[in-house]
Amino acid sequence: MLEDNDDETYSIRDMLFPKLPFKELGKPREALQKVSKSMTLNSGRDAGVKDMRDPIIFCDLDRFEKIASVKAGEPDAYRNKLTNKIDDDPNGMLVTCMNEKKITGYSSRFEGEDSANSQDFIQLCPWWLKLMERDDVQKDLSKWDDAKWAKMNLDHYDFKPTQETWLDTIYTFERTLIHEFSHTANGGMTADMKGPDGSTLYGWQKCASPPLGLKMYNNADSVALFCVAADLANKKMQRPLKDGNLKRLCAGPGKPYPGSNKKCDIM
Repeated sequence: MLEDNDDETYSIRDMLFPKLPFKELGKPREALQKVSKSMTLNSGRDAGVKDMRDPIIFCDLDRFEKIASVKAGEPDAYRNKLTNKIDDDPNGMLVTCMNEKKITGYSSRFEGEDSANSQDFIQLCPWWLKLMERDDVQKDLSKWDDAKWAKMNLDHYDFKPTQETWLDTIYTFERTLIHEFSHTANGGMTADMKGPDGSTLYGWQKCASPPLGLKMYNNADSVALFCVAADLANKKMQRPLKDGNLKRLCAGPGKPYPGSNKKCDIM
């Protein structure tokens, strides 16, 4: 991934992982290699080898059953029918995934807390999967092949703070999967890092202008967004910009844009 288009790829690296000390220049590559390997098909489970660190992906919440509270005013709990583990946290990931449109998914290593008998898993939230199925923007983008992408000039916006940009909108499903896989034991055990103001470093605006001094290659969304941005530059001829917009690339200085006679002088 770091060799496809050196100029563009390293430009993206410098946005998402800026001012790395020389000894850490290889860390983004290591993080990407770990998550890529963890997502490779024909995993140990497929080959008949039980690897508890190889995450199971759940797209529904059918394995949970509600346990009504016995005292008035107390929240209900949920029992995992596969593990018999009880989740009684009314503000936890499970309840949030069930009832609130705040998270798209989550991953876990907490069952047994990294013990040999714990099973890594990724939970995709059903509300979000339904949204992806009926989201016309996502449907349209998924139909664009590399050739169509290379001819597109997407509108330029003055994205407001906290607003989702093009980089947040494109490949939303893939980005979420990469984000969650990077959290798993095999995927690198990344974190959802927080900035000096206490807010989570999530989304292109925060990840492309991160606070200096943080090891952003350990931040799950930075890793996921790098993969999105690199694919856009290397395969779709779209240069990710710091403000979240995209600029169409051409094949080289003096060469025409795909499907156009207009020539560009910037690679």
